[in-house]
Amino acid sequence: MILHFATSNKNKFNEVKDLLDIELKHSHNIELKQLHEDITEIQGSKEDIALDKLKKVCKYHTDKWIIIDDTSIELSALNGFPGPYGKDFLLIGNQCIENLVSKIGRDAVSSCIVGLGNFNKNIYKLFYGKVSGTIIKGKEGGFGFDSIFLPDGSDKVYGDISVTEKNSISHRGEAIRKLLSYITQNKL
Repeated sequence: MILHFATSNKNKFNEVKDLLDIELKHSHNIELKQLHEDITEIQGSKEDIALDKLKKVCKYHTDKWIIIDDTSIELSALNGFPGPYGKDFLLIGNQCIENLVSKIGRDAVSSCIVGLGNFNKNIYKLFYGKVSGTIIKGKEGGFGFDSIFLPDGSDKVYGDISVTEKNSISHRGEAIRKLLSYITQNKL
């Protein structure tokens, strides 16, 4: 089976590839290919955004198994804001984020929805992963929230651990493992 990961984000692709290589080493014959797509996202809930993104890509690649990823960061003190708009929120910079959370609270949830779809088979499934943690003062740069999100139970932010380590505890790792379980159970 070939999974086409619709993302232009090299870091996301490498994380998922690393996880597949480890999880499927001796079981399934699944190959991951990157499908460079820049998808215009709708405004809505994280589920609506992920499903819309999945269906858009599947519509243009009708015979392929497509996976997508949509990540959210939810600040507890702001009732889950910025949610699926985390990429836009990051534009204010880590120092502004630090100024904000130092005043309102640092509790956060990092979540991921991974979608699996195939247009010709009319299959569209979403798989969820989430990790609670805190926003800490971090260095500028890095991939997404990796330099400032500290998962509960860890003494290191995602950006300070290996991809393999991150996949074992992250929101994306959890969602991908659920996807792989679905593929195995349904013999896709």
